[in-house]
Amino acid sequence: MKLGEALLLRADLNKRIHQIQERISASVVVQEGDTAPDDPNALLAELSDLFRQSHEIIAKINAANSAPLGASTLGDVLLERNILSKRIRAYQDVVSKARDTSGNRYSHSEIKNVRTVNVTELQGRVDTMSARHRQLDTELQMANWAVDIT
Repeated sequence: MKLGEALLLRADLNKRIHQIQERISASVVVQEGDTAPDDPNALLAELSDLFRQSHEIIAKINAANSAPLGASTLGDVLLERNILSKRIRAYQDVVSKARDTSGNRYSHSEIKNVRTVNVTELQGRVDTMSARHRQLDTELQMANWAVDIT
């Protein structure tokens, strides 16, 4: 099985776990005289099996993340990409806020808001980080379909 397949399987298991949890919630308490839409005990057994499968696939994915990718490992590149995503969002928020200097100024006699950061420089940083993020994402996607897991 390729790492990409395992990642898809993990996502599917997570969805199924969530769905079973919702079905259990709808079935554990009913009005007196009514019957539950599903047997909660059977669903709990199914949920337990899904968690077991999830544990197995996540362990395999984690092991695969130690596979080399360039001078690093898959895990290191994943970490770099994830932190880069957070940095990009943070910088984009700053750029967005800095671009809006109108504030709540209703007339020219009111106090004017001014920028305290260089928007052009910050946008340049965002663009550079975004390019690096795309590069890392491409490398990871290629590795996902090249790395075999056991």
